[in-house]
Amino acid sequence: MKICWLEKAAIDLEESYEFISFDNPPAAASEINKVLEAVELLSMNPALGKAGRVAKTRELVVAGTPYIVIYRVKGNRLEILRIFHSARQWPDKNRKWMYTRVFQHCLNRVRNCNQICD
Repeated sequence: MKICWLEKAAIDLEESYEFISFDNPPAAASEINKVLEAVELLSMNPALGKAGRVAKTRELVVAGTPYIVIYRVKGNRLEILRIFHSARQWPDKNRKWMYTRVFQHCLNRVRNCNQICD
């Protein structure tokens, strides 16, 4: 199954990496790698996650991390919608999300997996 990352999800990875790497860069890289490995597993078995809180989405808790991958399956495509830290408040569905610049390392890794989609 083809993996397609929404830019919002890639930015979630960036923000997580930047926050953790301020204190511990190796731990930040390890956490991001666990998330990316979980996404690879989802591409082989998209039913791993449970039904999501939002209609037509699914959620996978990434083992050994506080992260939840929010995704949906569209045809032969696995769309990664968001990456949430479990301690963060879930966004209000009526609120628009604001983002900082995209962390190039994460984006390059994601792009190498497959592609960024809008």
